[in-house]
Amino acid sequence: MITAVEQLEGKFISGIFAEYAAAECYLEDCCAQEFRIVPTGADVFPLYVLEGYPGDTRFVYTNSREDLVRLVQDAAGTRLADDDAIHFNVYRITKPNASTPPGTDQMGAWWHEHIRNVHLEEVATGDFHNSPMFGQFDDTLRMLERERSSVIAEIRARPENQLLVQRRRELDRVLKALQLLGDNWIQVDKIHSIEHLPWPEHDSSKIRIMEDFDVEDRTIWQELEFRGRRTVRPEGTDALILMKPD
Repeated sequence: MITAVEQLEGKFISGIFAEYAAAECYLEDCCAQEFRIVPTGADVFPLYVLEGYPGDTRFVYTNSREDLVRLVQDAAGTRLADDDAIHFNVYRITKPNASTPPGTDQMGAWWHEHIRNVHLEEVATGDFHNSPMFGQFDDTLRMLERERSSVIAEIRARPENQLLVQRRRELDRVLKALQLLGDNWIQVDKIHSIEHLPWPEHDSSKIRIMEDFDVEDRTIWQELEFRGRRTVRPEGTDALILMKPD
């Protein structure tokens, strides 16, 4: 069960963990009397976290797309006079995330969306279902995560079964790829090819960072031009993803 380590007064979340034991270990490194472990009720990632939701002084957790749509829909009657005003925040968490040093607030660095009047209007028109807060693979990721958990349990019971071990490796590879593409908002049908590092046959001088993209996006991925194509290099990876021409 996914658990969170919250500041006692509900001011912020310091960590999200896939297992309760990991949250306990993290809590030992925090000022324990100022934090608490909270079960989110979700079994797998991606997890949606609502901060400042009307009528709730703490955080609301769900890993259901339908629940999130319903929660936003329920808030639709509270339209604000200022269209730029924020109703509440929605965080999309795709994997365990712990602030360092322990006990600090780094939620601002987590991917999140400020819910404004325009989002409430999108709920009414049905466009909200296409919001970027829903990764394009979120439902598939949850399905595969549940299958992976089931396979791991079977391996514990039958560790000699190599078919199960191979299945887990395949699931790990697929999950890693989908998480990478989903976290970086890369549409699969727009990919031309993937170039793995290093590229000994290519002159690195032919690669240049492009400056015509949102500054905020630089925290998520670098956009480059490689061999005349728009290219994405997600942080922490050893590959360039070459995109098809627009």
